[in-house]
Amino acid sequence: MAARRRPNLAAALVDLGFAIGAGACGAFGLGWHMALGVVAAHLVYWGVSRRAGLQATPRAQLLGLIAISVALLAAVDFTAFFLGQMFRISP
Repeated sequence: MAARRRPNLAAALVDLGFAIGAGACGAFGLGWHMALGVVAAHLVYWGVSRRAGLQATPRAQLLGLIAISVALLAAVDFTAFFLGQMFRISP
């Protein structure tokens, strides 16, 4: 049995940074196009940083794992965007 890897704190902090970036888009009124850019960059980062884990996942489970992960990442980023809109900073 292979040794279990420890969670990567740096990856978690980068994920938090993307959520904060999406919230900042909402707080400063940067619009949907900027929020979609943050979400797209977050998904690209997720795919690159989790490549080893994705390659180790059995083919039968890979599509479900990717679909759930993408949905959760997008939900977190858009929730941060809308929370930022609620606390919008007026110029």
